[in-house]
Amino acid sequence: MEHYAQFSFNERKVIQKRLWEHTKVSVIAEELGRHPSSIKREIERNKSEDGFYRAVYAHEKSNLRKTRQGIFKITQNETLKLFILEKLFLRWSPEYISGRLPYYFPDDNSMRISYESIYQWIYRLYFSDGITLWKYLPRKRRIRQKRESKLGTRIKITDKKNIKDRPDAVDKREEIGHWEGDTVVGKNNDGYIVTLLERVTQLYLTAWMPDKRAETCVKAIVEAFGDISNDFIKTITFDNGTEFACFKSIEELFECEVYFADPYSSWQRGSNERSNGLLRRFLPKGTSFKDMNQIELAMNQKRINNMPRKMLKFLTPYEVFFNNSIALLN
Repeated sequence: MEHYAQFSFNERKVIQKRLWEHTKVSVIAEELGRHPSSIKREIERNKSEDGFYRAVYAHEKSNLRKTRQGIFKITQNETLKLFILEKLFLRWSPEYISGRLPYYFPDDNSMRISYESIYQWIYRLYFSDGITLWKYLPRKRRIRQKRESKLGTRIKITDKKNIKDRPDAVDKREEIGHWEGDTVVGKNNDGYIVTLLERVTQLYLTAWMPDKRAETCVKAIVEAFGDISNDFIKTITFDNGTEFACFKSIEELFECEVYFADPYSSWQRGSNERSNGLLRRFLPKGTSFKDMNQIELAMNQKRINNMPRKMLKFLTPYEVFFNNSIALLN
């Protein structure tokens, strides 16, 4: 039994229910596999002002205490603070920063912080001192907004295979070689970037296109894949953009199978969409792609692939793809 494991919300609901049933603390402790003294401390620390223990109030009070402690920890630990700032400036999200700390400082428990504490520290600096670190957050917003769905018209691509016909291995993410593809649009449609995302390793590839002609897109995809062997290109799943109309040429070039997601179903290619969001940190909406600097695009691609991912246990796409470290994820 871990002596210092935090109480979960479900555990707090059990404590509330049992207390209201006048159950003894020792019985509650036995049910939860906790020491009676831990239950007593939890009740005493997090009961409401009227003396009653309520799970919702207790959970919020505990989280608030942890957040305050986290903010204080950052302000008192200069090494931790500098690490957070360094990675923020590289456009790492607070979750990436928090998850990567154990890799950089495996034996230093003082270098551990939750991503929520990092967010709150950033907000606190802005509201107290006007320091605008929030501009380095993924969405560059102090208030998160819901994404709105925009429906439009699309030209049909004939003879395409539907996403539902993909092999089971694609959804299971058990082997490298299954990709998702999309395009990112420049200001006033003055240029485009084709993007490719490998589902297991999260490796992200990009190439610039001056227009959305299908022939142009094929050339850009060839450029994006570069020297990656066809052995690691088994399937590609695109959205229904007409730039992918020459998908049969792609199948022939890479000896792979191409599939298409359902219309207006970006969630079916969620990994690619999220990585496009990372690219938008460096090339926000409204950026002109007319004279795209290929070196800059390559640098942004490298930055994204050097960002740790939660689904990779905070390894980076480069580490997993090029070291073929799938075993580390199991």
